[in-house]
Amino acid sequence: MNLSDPSVGFPIAVIGMVSLAIIIFIVMLVLDKGSDEE
Repeated sequence: MNLSDPSVGFPIAVIGMVSLAIIIFIVMLVLDKGSDEE
């Protein structure tokens, strides 16, 4: 697997950004629920 190849690196970058956005979204939801309970 050659990460310098755009056809390989680009999908990996997209998947990475999407998963990162999902993680941030879930963390924000959890923090929001936690602050509501307080």
